[in-house]
Amino acid sequence: MRPSPLVLLPLLLALPCLADDAPRLVDGRFGQALDARAGGYIAPTDDRFGTRPVSIELWARLLDRDAGAVLLSNEAPASGTHWELVILPGSAALAFRAPGMTPPVVSAEGPIGDGRWHHLAALVEPDRVRLVVDGQTRADLPVAPRPFPSQRSGLAVGTRIEDRSPNAAMIDDVRISSGLRDVIAPPESALVVDDRTIALWSFDESEADYLARWTPGGETNQRGLPYPHRYADYEFMTDDDWIDGRWQQTDVGPFASHSTLLPNRQVGPKGLTLFLGPERSSAALFDLERCSVVAALSPSSWRRDPMRFGLLRKPTLEGRLLSYVAPAKTWRHPPADGSADALPLDRTEVDYRGLRLHGDRVLLCYDLLGGVVEETCAEERAEELVAVARHLRIEGLDAPAWLTLAELSEPVSIAVEDGLVLASSSGDDGAVQAVALVSGTGTGNGAGSGPLLLEARGGDVILPLSAGDCSATVLLWSGPADQLSSFEALARSRPAPPEFDTLRLPGPRRWGQPIVPGGTLGDDDGRSPFIIDTIAVPTDNPFRALLFISALDFFPDGSAAVATAHGDVWIVRGLDGDLRHASWQRFATGLYQPLGLKVVEGKVIVLGRDQLTRLHDDNGDGEADFYESFNNDLIIQGVDHAFAMRLETDPDGNFYFLKSGAGPHGSALLRVSPDGSRLDVVARGFRHPYGLGVGPQGQITVADNEGNWVPSSKIDLIRSGGFYGFLGSAAEAPDGLRPDPPLCFIPKVADNSSGGQVWVTSNRWGDYHRGGMLHLSWGRCTLHAVLQDEVDGVPQAATVRFPGLTFRSGSAEAAFSPADGQLYVVGLNGWQTGAVADGSFQRVRATGRSVAMPSAFQAFEDGLKLTFSVPIDPQTAADPRRYRAERWNYRWSGTYGSFHYSPSDPSRIGHDPVPITAAEPLPDGRGVFLRVPDLAPVDQLWLATDLLDADGSPLRFDLYATLHALRPPISESPD
Repeated sequence: MRPSPLVLLPLLLALPCLADDAPRLVDGRFGQALDARAGGYIAPTDDRFGTRPVSIELWARLLDRDAGAVLLSNEAPASGTHWELVILPGSAALAFRAPGMTPPVVSAEGPIGDGRWHHLAALVEPDRVRLVVDGQTRADLPVAPRPFPSQRSGLAVGTRIEDRSPNAAMIDDVRISSGLRDVIAPPESALVVDDRTIALWSFDESEADYLARWTPGGETNQRGLPYPHRYADYEFMTDDDWIDGRWQQTDVGPFASHSTLLPNRQVGPKGLTLFLGPERSSAALFDLERCSVVAALSPSSWRRDPMRFGLLRKPTLEGRLLSYVAPAKTWRHPPADGSADALPLDRTEVDYRGLRLHGDRVLLCYDLLGGVVEETCAEERAEELVAVARHLRIEGLDAPAWLTLAELSEPVSIAVEDGLVLASSSGDDGAVQAVALVSGTGTGNGAGSGPLLLEARGGDVILPLSAGDCSATVLLWSGPADQLSSFEALARSRPAPPEFDTLRLPGPRRWGQPIVPGGTLGDDDGRSPFIIDTIAVPTDNPFRALLFISALDFFPDGSAAVATAHGDVWIVRGLDGDLRHASWQRFATGLYQPLGLKVVEGKVIVLGRDQLTRLHDDNGDGEADFYESFNNDLIIQGVDHAFAMRLETDPDGNFYFLKSGAGPHGSALLRVSPDGSRLDVVARGFRHPYGLGVGPQGQITVADNEGNWVPSSKIDLIRSGGFYGFLGSAAEAPDGLRPDPPLCFIPKVADNSSGGQVWVTSNRWGDYHRGGMLHLSWGRCTLHAVLQDEVDGVPQAATVRFPGLTFRSGSAEAAFSPADGQLYVVGLNGWQTGAVADGSFQRVRATGRSVAMPSAFQAFEDGLKLTFSVPIDPQTAADPRRYRAERWNYRWSGTYGSFHYSPSDPSRIGHDPVPITAAEPLPDGRGVFLRVPDLAPVDQLWLATDLLDADGSPLRFDLYATLHALRPPISESPD
């Protein structure tokens, strides 16, 4: 027997923003409609909703094109029968999304964003999805099933099961039917029940029998479903969707810093690949910790893995290996007293200073045993034979040293003839390995000046050096035995060493004239207090450089320095009023995933995964000539997904940055002294924090991202020596260990992955939140105000989003320009962000109009005091039904993220409603006190409101607060 259809008319179902838990109804397309701005409606699901073929119809009126809307959502995203019908933000395109099919999203453009009623339908078959707008088929795509288990949870109208956030839409006549309907024209009257109907929501009258039948046990709302959840297109994606090999085509310059791999060989985590020859077809791998070349290859290819835009996995240096030496064997102390052991030099004895560029030639500089070494490498050719040359110039060694040039197969023969020293051996495959000391003079091999020689210790070919000065040219080669004579001939031709004095000088420009893509001003609707202007990013550049913009700071004249995650620094000029002449100059290249940058005393200091580098433009041509190692004390292990992030300075000039991953400096906030001489750990317990801020008084914040031991995104206010929760791969926390509480948690619906913090220090950005903290959501590409509160010395805060401000890429860092006083924001694409561009550089420009937002909050034992930046309408402010509040706690554990747990029953997954018994406007007309009986500390308090300001304009917001401490109750109306 066929189940009878259910006519669902939910006038009294769960919408906790109103005192009686009833949904807000407004005039609809036919009769009444659900106003999803005040919240949605959630009901139990039916297996038939997820059984294809199925037809989904409804009327919708979109009220905010930029915000988009969730119209209908079946079950949570973890369910194999989850689907949802949405209007995408910005484009106002209709989309049907379901993780149980490939592709997971089918979308269709249409006239939905005009603010009028439209009839929308999705006709869903096992292998096909059609989208219909006002009777016209706008999309018709084949799909393939991608089955995984179903998890029954509910069906949501005007919201989502997992977050229940309000939506800027009105919804009427929702009908779900078995089979496929012919939707060839918009209905001219209200939808009706027929033999295909599974369920119909008309919102026109109350039917108690239907309501009781549809909500067994009277439970009207299932809340706090498991996290993590997905609610944007990118959250349905897998690693396969983020494979992008464009970086392989980029001209990275004459060198590249990275944890480069060498097949079947051990190399250190801090590698500098030097690209040699006019075609860059040869390479030398220089170890920055050992300060020596560990491998030479020709021909060679620096192969970049395309996973996650090339930013996740390490590149590999492939090709024919000419020479190799294990990093620990490079620079060593000669054996003492006949000992067989030659101990490697430590960090106090060999230390990298930096590199200079002269055209495509790289001059390496490092300290060695009280002396200074300069070294450059080059490709040397004789017809088809290719070798790699090392040219060294050493001054002022205080003690003898050994330099191992290569590891050869034993036995090694050494021949000396006419000043040429040749070490060679034959491998098991018949190939010959050879090292030629072409020239070498100094105080080596004992007292007094004279020629240098090579020694063999086992298979190690060693260049012994005594205290004093010396210079040497060495050729490295491997090849067929019948080419050994050709190599000897090349060595006897005595390739001339370079003029080191010339290499110390800046060379010609490498990257040409600035690129001038300009910029555009955002549309001014005459009402908005802020407008987003866009500085065009030169993605179409002759170097094929990728511009995933990761960091920003300003020079005193208002020009900007920006870093890109793939290794560049660019200087951006022309950031004036209309942005028409904004220009980009490629300033530096080859850095190791720089994710932080500061301009100090006119010099750019950039944070890579290997070190802090200070960039010098010695000849003023707009390109860096000297890459100075400002501090390289950072200990890294070269593992994937272990970044060094952000770079900020405090009022005393100290530098701060974050490091994820393991090791002595992993999961830590690190500090470097103003002169770069010292690095120390400030605090620990961070997972993958991409947010850092230092305030005007030196206060430090870190924003970490949800994952194991981080139950939700959060902002931490740092104390020296603090522990902030992350325990790596540990399954359980040690007894008695608890993390420092955060300043505030931020739920995933508001910020699934955090960016940085910045303080409003400009007097040209309006009066709102002057001196206060701003927070960037990298995942949501949004900007939030952080409203701080303090009770008896205990800090806590709430966040509220700036309405209407959405950035083109994941917002990473922001800074106020010293020239125009406006807020500039840079961003980049990446894993699980809503970015629509590789990178973005945008300006949030104040128009001078009033900002209508919450400006402060205070927590009391009997309620919340909210202050607004504008006068508010007292009638709506005094109506408790205009507010919606819920609360929940998180659980700190080694699992990914956290469920939302009921504060009243910690064993139950779910939210608790927060009763608001009265709303009392404040005498100054700019605030309200919300009476909440028995308000208590809680991890997350969500407050949503639908008010009017004094001019009658809507004042809607979602505020997410963390309450650690409360003030004593207010017995009378607050002042």
